[in-house]
Amino acid sequence: VRYFSSENECVGCHVDCASCDGPSFDDCSVFDFLTVCCVSTDCDKSCLTCSGHEPSDCLSCSAKKHKDASGHCVWDSQCSPGSYLDQNGECRQCHALCQNCSGPNRDHCLSCKPPHLLLNSTCVKSCPLGYYAEKNSELSCGLCHFGCESCVGRHSQQCVTCKTGFFKHARSCVETCPQSHFKNMNTMTCQQCDPSCSQCSGPGNQNCLKCRKGFVYLRKEGRCLQSCPEGYHVDRQSICQKCHPTCKTCDRK
Repeated sequence: VRYFSSENECVGCHVDCASCDGPSFDDCSVFDFLTVCCVSTDCDKSCLTCSGHEPSDCLSCSAKKHKDASGHCVWDSQCSPGSYLDQNGECRQCHALCQNCSGPNRDHCLSCKPPHLLLNSTCVKSCPLGYYAEKNSELSCGLCHFGCESCVGRHSQQCVTCKTGFFKHARSCVETCPQSHFKNMNTMTCQQCDPSCSQCSGPGNQNCLKCRKGFVYLRKEGRCLQSCPEGYHVDRQSICQKCHPTCKTCDRK
């Protein structure tokens, strides 16, 4: 049994250590030959020796590699821009459009050479519908808001055109037009109702569905008026109701 010194006392190493600086398996400074043989066989391929099967269980690394803070064995070398580190630890050239990359193909780009833009992991000349050119140093395509067919930014107020089923309202694309607006199916836009209407089905003062405060609703004509016409009275919902046929004017039906 091998030992290490602790407070002037010799304490036994882990059974698999040839020498150590602590009692645990991962305190081994030199492994017993049989342990190295067996552990290496069961290690993750990135490890030379290990304490388990995971990449983070490396105890030592092969040549040109070192352990990082999380216990992984990583390559010592770093590749220059326009190249990437392959699985053998060698620097390889990126695709011609890539500034930086994770592999050799066109869809392995991490950033692009100007004036190309990064779309997911591919470099393109211009952003397709549903995307916009990010105004930052990364030269990338950002995703539009879900209602926008085209846009100048990611926010809902930055739409240029709308997807099918959406209506343009100012700079937004909406499925339901806001109050006092109606859906124009010809232009696929939200248009303002007549000033007397709080809800309407079309333009003008004869397509009102509900009235603004201070107006009464003449349902028969779809109009919002300041007062009911002769032969009508206003009910509690501010709707003009027809008087009894014998009445010229009335307070109720």
